[in-house]
Amino acid sequence: MYNLEIKKVNYSTITYQPIKKIDNSQFHEDLKAVIETIPNVMHVGETVSCYNNKLLSLLDKHAPQKTIKIKNVPSSPWFDQEYSSLRRERRKAERKFWRSKNDIDKKAYLFLQKKCTEMVK
Repeated sequence: MYNLEIKKVNYSTITYQPIKKIDNSQFHEDLKAVIETIPNVMHVGETVSCYNNKLLSLLDKHAPQKTIKIKNVPSSPWFDQEYSSLRRERRKAERKFWRSKNDIDKKAYLFLQKKCTEMVK
């Protein structure tokens, strides 16, 4: 009845910088200090290059790169463009319903929810 196929799980390694975890006040102070150290006697191109290098090193100081391993999950064959579009439409209707709290929006949301469930089956 069901085709239960065991699939090998593949992993990928990604590198990122957790920019959201930067302490803004400390970063701002360090940025002011970096800007003050850039000499004004250089040409524009040299100044921009110097600024970019110092800014990258400052970013590496406050948000050092991290490497993590993520699981590559193959997409299900039934999760196609049509289903994805319907889910997007359902989420839009859900947000509209929760904002307005009226019966018309609730019926539209419930209809799309039922349609999504039927499509999965």
